[in-house]
Amino acid sequence: MSWYNLQVYFKRMNYELPLSQDTTQYQAGDIVTCIVPPNLAHIMIISDTVGASGAPSIIHNIGSDTRLEDALFRYKLTGHYRITHP
Repeated sequence: MSWYNLQVYFKRMNYELPLSQDTTQYQAGDIVTCIVPPNLAHIMIISDTVGASGAPSIIHNIGSDTRLEDALFRYKLTGHYRITHP
């Protein structure tokens, strides 16, 4: 399943949230999609830690193993999703 298919699925399930530069809008476990240069789709998970920038850290695998980074706003965000339970 590609990143784009996940975005469609998350929208259909009403998991989509507005994109924001407000760090308080992101909670641990949220899923964020973005574009990594030059034009690669990427997906990240919000962690429960806060980076030096004051933004939540993200968990992702950007080609050199899974890592925890202070990089929420490093790339152009394209989606923000929160999976909720009834």
